[in-house]
Amino acid sequence: MAGYWKQKKGDGVVVNYHPRHTYNVDEMVEALEGARRWYGEWFAPFPWRELRLTEFAAMATYAQGSPGNITFSEGIGFLSKSEPKANAAFWITAHEAAHQWWPNIAMTGDGPGGDVLSEGRSHFSTILLIEQVKGLEQRMAFCKQIEDGYGNIRRRDAERPMVKVNGELPGDRRIIYDKGGWVLWMLFQQMGREAGLAAQRDYLETYRDSRDHPRTAGLSRGHAPARRRHHRLRRVREAVVLRGGGAAVPAERRTDREDCERLGRVDAYKIPILVSLCVIVVLLAGSVAMSLLRPQAKPPLLVTPPPSDGDTAPLGVAQPVSSKDVL
Repeated sequence: MAGYWKQKKGDGVVVNYHPRHTYNVDEMVEALEGARRWYGEWFAPFPWRELRLTEFAAMATYAQGSPGNITFSEGIGFLSKSEPKANAAFWITAHEAAHQWWPNIAMTGDGPGGDVLSEGRSHFSTILLIEQVKGLEQRMAFCKQIEDGYGNIRRRDAERPMVKVNGELPGDRRIIYDKGGWVLWMLFQQMGREAGLAAQRDYLETYRDSRDHPRTAGLSRGHAPARRRHHRLRRVREAVVLRGGGAAVPAERRTDREDCERLGRVDAYKIPILVSLCVIVVLLAGSVAMSLLRPQAKPPLLVTPPPSDGDTAPLGVAQPVSSKDVL
C-alpha cells in the first residue's frame, strides 16, 4: 500500500486513513467489527484473516468491497457528516462490509436481476446490523432513507420487475439498491427471523464454491415456516419480485407501530393525528375570533312620517294631544 497512512485497529479489523481524516474512523471500526461478528454469526464465518478498509483520494467517489479489503473514497465516508440519529459513515461501511458475503463468498449470475442479490442483499444486511449495533431508531431512519430514495425517483411507466433489471434505465440503480433491500427486508419480516436467517445461510451453502449461480426468482424459497405465511410470502414475491411495481413500502408501515411500542414511544406514532387535530382546532378558533372582531353593521335609521289628519299614529307612537280633545 503506497502513501503515508495511519492505522486504527480493532478486533480483526483495521482502517487505513489519511492522518487528517480522523472524523469517522471510530464509527468505521465499529461497523467493521460489528459486520465481522454479526454477519459471520448470521450468514457464514468471515473467511479471511483480516477485514481492512483503505481510504483513497476523492478523484473518484465510490466504495468497493474487494475480498478482505474495502477501498473507500474520502468523499463518501471519511468526510461524511454523521449525526446522532443518522450515522452515515457507519451505514456506508456496513453496506460495503456486507459485500464480503454478497457476492464475494457466493458470486451471483451475470445477467438481469443479478445485482439485486449483491447490492440489495447488502442493503438488507445493513438494516439488520444497524438495528443490532445502533438500535431501533437508527434502523428506522435508514429504512426511511432508502424508502424515500426509491419513492422519489421511481417511474411506474419505466419500472421493470427485479428479475429483469440490468442497470440500463435511469431508475434501475434505486431498484437494485433501495427496492432490493426493501423487498428482502419484507420477505424477512414475513418469514420470521429464524427462518429468514436460515434462508441466507442456505443461500451461501448452496452457491458457495459452486459453478452454478443464483437467480433472483429463487429468493427465500423453501423457508416459510407456516402454510399461512407461505401463501402471503408467495403473494409478496410474485407482486414485487416477478411483476414489479411499488409494493415495497407497506410492510414497514405495518411494523412501524410495533417498533414504536418496542421503543416505548406509542405517542410518537400518534403525532401526525394529533398535529392534524391541533390544526383543525386552530383554524376553527381563528374563524370564530374573526367573526367576533369584525365590526357589526348598524341597522338603517327608520324615519316615520308624521300622520296626516284622520290617520292613526303608528303603534307605540303617542299622538299629540290638542286642547280641543281635552275639552
